[in-house]
Amino acid sequence: MKAIISKIFARKKKFEDFDFSSIKSVLIRPIGTGLGDAVILTAVLKQLKEAYPNIKTGVLAVKRNEIVFRNNPFVDKVIKDNFIGYFSNRGKWQIFIDYIPSFTTRNIIFDFILKPKYTISFQKKEKKYYNINTIQNIDYYIPDLARTHLSKSLELTPLKPYIKTADPEYSLPEIPKECEEKAKKLLHKEKANIVLSPSGTDRKINLEEIREILKSAFEGKEDQVNLIIPFTRDSAEYISVLRDLRPSQTPPLSTEEFFALIKNTDMIISVDSAAVHIACAYRKDLLAFYSGWERNFKLFAPLKADNAIAIQSEISASAPVKEIKALPVEKAVASIRKLLHNKI
Repeated sequence: MKAIISKIFARKKKFEDFDFSSIKSVLIRPIGTGLGDAVILTAVLKQLKEAYPNIKTGVLAVKRNEIVFRNNPFVDKVIKDNFIGYFSNRGKWQIFIDYIPSFTTRNIIFDFILKPKYTISFQKKEKKYYNINTIQNIDYYIPDLARTHLSKSLELTPLKPYIKTADPEYSLPEIPKECEEKAKKLLHKEKANIVLSPSGTDRKINLEEIREILKSAFEGKEDQVNLIIPFTRDSAEYISVLRDLRPSQTPPLSTEEFFALIKNTDMIISVDSAAVHIACAYRKDLLAFYSGWERNFKLFAPLKADNAIAIQSEISASAPVKEIKALPVEKAVASIRKLLHNKI
């Protein structure tokens, strides 16, 4: 069946000489459905708008990430990533940039329905029936996305001569006033407010290691720190382990309230997750913990800034790890103290 699908739906006439000097529209399918992925791609959308001021930009989105793209000054159209979204946009997009890292039957058929003029696709996992040799609906294929940070990915495409990818910037929609007010009630006016986001969708910081790091970093100044842990399925564990530091747990927060909390705090300490990229968007002091998986770090590291520090596990890995451990404790403690200088 898959062999038949690839022969019927994954065929198109390729453009050998496409004019990229004056493109009219670009549609993007994000690398994943996560908030962090979406935040990073706002830099790509900004680059497109700056290079082509009259371009129409679109994003295929799901409920989880569409909040990042709606009301964004660099996004003209948010399209639901479903059959109706693809069908209603058939033949309406000049360039389609696909970041999804795997071929799927669903997307092969939906891409056939979408019928873009020119498709740019980044590295995809090779499968028996779906691979770069059997799928013939791609005009330009980039075999290794991790050659650069995701925010600079356009420099790997034929758009490179027209795009400025240096110093990428993220863009988030304006936060409703009521969300700002709710977030500010969680802060302490007399203390350094630090948001600890120790777990993400599929990974978390080792409990005992983060306890050792924070106790050493705050030693003697515990009363000057307001440690805030956003409510998640794992937050109760961290509240218990860190009880000596008297952390507070937030009530369940909406996405916009979470944005507001990060925007208004003094510092963020986070596992590799959306919180890292939201903090970068607001240019907040940041310490981010990553696994030793180098490919993941290269793609999703925090944006380079004097107030953004990233620390990797000392365990090298060729695949993602769910628990980030073997962290360099002394380096982490020194980093926190550096970022807290003049705050406590």
